[in-house]
Amino acid sequence: MSTRNEGSPALAVYLDNLLLQLRLRDVPGDRIGQILAEVETHVADTELDPVDAFGEPGEYAATYAGAASASRERCWLSEPGIAGVGATAGFAAFEGVFHLASSVDLTVRLLGTWLATAAVGLVVVHVLLARLASETTGSAKKRTFTSQDMVLWALLWVAAVAVLVLVPLLLPTGPTLASVPGWVLFVAALLAFSALVRHLGGDRVTDPRE
Repeated sequence: MSTRNEGSPALAVYLDNLLLQLRLRDVPGDRIGQILAEVETHVADTELDPVDAFGEPGEYAATYAGAASASRERCWLSEPGIAGVGATAGFAAFEGVFHLASSVDLTVRLLGTWLATAAVGLVVVHVLLARLASETTGSAKKRTFTSQDMVLWALLWVAAVAVLVLVPLLLPTGPTLASVPGWVLFVAALLAFSALVRHLGGDRVTDPRE
């Protein structure tokens, strides 16, 4: 969302932190747009400090948490859920593209590799969300999350690769639980990615004044 704030850096930081705090609480995008517009308009009209008028971003966003959970059911489509679905789709696409003309045997080893990789991804997503929540609770300074956590994302990829290499060495191949055509996995992965894109794109933060 592009706000209409042209002046106070403090207000810009406040709005940025408030937006992320509301996102972390699963408040719908259109409602977030209304909240940000109300804050910006009120501060412009009264010339009050946003913290004095509304409280810290984390405190103010918390007042909308109950309404958000009551208005939508996103359980599996929350941030960790999206990460899990994305990781599963990515794994399916990886296996499917290399077996388009054959079948993929779902063995204990393969399932173990997928579960371990998904677990690493979910742990890192939890760490990143906790860091983001911590940095945006207050409004004293601009968050440094984006630049600093690029290193953490790089470590995630290293950990994921390590898991993919080590798990097959630790687990026996095991019996084949099922055999799925590679093209079926690939198409299913594409459909999952498409559904995620539609979901994320359909919940954009929009300014009601535009």
